[in-house]
Amino acid sequence: MVPHGRDNGLRGLRLGMTHFRLLLHYLTELGEQADQCLALTGVREDQLDDPDTEIAAEQEIALIRLLIRRYGAAVEHGLAVGLRQRLTAYGPWGMGLMSSSSVAVAAEWAGRFSILAFPFVRYDWQQGDRGPLLVLDYDHMPEDTRSFLLARDLAAIHAIHQDLVPDLPPGISEIRLPYRALEGAEKLSQLFGCPLFMNQPCVALYVDPDVMSESLSRGNELTVTQCGRLCLELMERRRAEPMVSQHVRRLLDSRDGVLLTVADVAMQLHRSERNLRRQLQREGTGWRQLREEALVRRARQLLDGGRHSIDQVADRLGYTDRSSFCHAFKRWTGISPVRYRNSGAAARDK
Repeated sequence: MVPHGRDNGLRGLRLGMTHFRLLLHYLTELGEQADQCLALTGVREDQLDDPDTEIAAEQEIALIRLLIRRYGAAVEHGLAVGLRQRLTAYGPWGMGLMSSSSVAVAAEWAGRFSILAFPFVRYDWQQGDRGPLLVLDYDHMPEDTRSFLLARDLAAIHAIHQDLVPDLPPGISEIRLPYRALEGAEKLSQLFGCPLFMNQPCVALYVDPDVMSESLSRGNELTVTQCGRLCLELMERRRAEPMVSQHVRRLLDSRDGVLLTVADVAMQLHRSERNLRRQLQREGTGWRQLREEALVRRARQLLDGGRHSIDQVADRLGYTDRSSFCHAFKRWTGISPVRYRNSGAAARDK
């Protein structure tokens, strides 16, 4: 069903119905007949209202291609569809996001389970020269769909932010795109109210560190844990093959697992280091991202317990000194380890 372009990002991937339903509704508003759209994709009408229905990624791509072929203006339509993707439509992924303790923690959560909400993009948080940097990779997707997917995902990020922290600006200070020219690109800049730079190495969003450090009033660690289990079940169910990233996470979450190197993990999974890195990339993540996620989880466990000093926690996580750990923890969560521990103690005393 994907006749051209690289489809490695689609093979074996199963999706929920949320995005498909929104896209189908949008097409009918433009004048398309729902039954004809469904016939094109092979999705049955009775599947639309079944929350347990899963479809092949290629079926949603077929609907996207219909929209682009009939109406053009991929960026404009991608923005229109993405702005309809509100936080409550994402199931346990959205609930986990809403239950995070800060914007930084929510961003880490979103990245860990990004394939559930943004299945067609490889999503990676990095530390740029001016603060947090969100890198989005669509190179594995069919070329004729990339502009639409980019616009839809950026608009969805904007909509999710508005639902999560409506009183804060989006916090995107700069957008970079790897195109010489892109019809409608200025609308992306207008949406976020920030400068746009073309002909860059990749799609990248620079994020305001002050926004990342904001606390969220509905934080609930228990709900986050429950949603995480549900998200893992969904991710594993929707892959035709077992996800290597889940095996890596289990190893990193084992006792002293955060001290493992990528070579250690590759050896335990009976792979070469190069093969492991490639497979993680295909699954939309990477070694650094998975290890940092594990470090955050382990750091919180040790700090919440209250039995270890900051110096002892730093040592348990493999840091040579307290200051390096404190800097890393604040980058991950938006707050210092001392403030995190104090806020947890205050909550327990209530």
